[in-house]
Amino acid sequence: MGIEVAKRLELSEATVNGVDVLSNDDVVLANLNKRIINTGEEVRGFEADAIIFLSRHKSADGVEAFTVHATGNWSDDADYGGEPKTLSVAAPYLMANVLRHLNKANTTGFEVTYEATHHGPTTEIPSLFVEAGGPESIDAGAYPIAAEALVCALGAPEEAGEVVIGIGSGHYPRRFTARALESKYAMAHMMPKYHCANVDMLGAAVGRSKPVAERALIEWKSLKSSQRSEIIKRLDELGIDHVRV
Repeated sequence: MGIEVAKRLELSEATVNGVDVLSNDDVVLANLNKRIINTGEEVRGFEADAIIFLSRHKSADGVEAFTVHATGNWSDDADYGGEPKTLSVAAPYLMANVLRHLNKANTTGFEVTYEATHHGPTTEIPSLFVEAGGPESIDAGAYPIAAEALVCALGAPEEAGEVVIGIGSGHYPRRFTARALESKYAMAHMMPKYHCANVDMLGAAVGRSKPVAERALIEWKSLKSSQRSEIIKRLDELGIDHVRV
């Protein structure tokens, strides 16, 4: 996908922190030559308003999709990069703009969706993953669409709706995606239902975002009553209102 992005921008060869890159006044495109989820140390050396990780989307369930998501680990499990029980700083406006431009540009049968916050690397600079993938034979056709959408999003107005976190749903939070595509909300971190026991992480979900989240969307029916009670109790302690979706 990086090659397709480079085709759409006027980039020149340069070196940043000892890394050979392609860059212009606004964008630095780098290949860090290691698995992206483990590049936390490398990206700490870059100064930027945002970090965008370009990746092929892979799904154990065979989901063909263009996806956008923040990174981080809700639990002590950090087998896929990042720090245990630590969330990166999310970039909700940029994520929403990329999602909407992906939706406009999509001429495939791929789904356009957020993914719940997962895996590494951990970043202090606002960051997001932009992914495209399905069967390998048609990946090549997906990358130009993703690259075009990303370049358009980088030139879009920054503000993209009320910044909120999402709680509940599965790995692909389709209700949150639908709300964002309506331009009402810009999702920051999204906690899937299988991590909702970690209510102690809700403070990080709200605060580890630039800008910080103003309220929470709860996918009501995906959670048990007992789970909702614990979540709402913690949100009340944080002074965060919630909306049922």
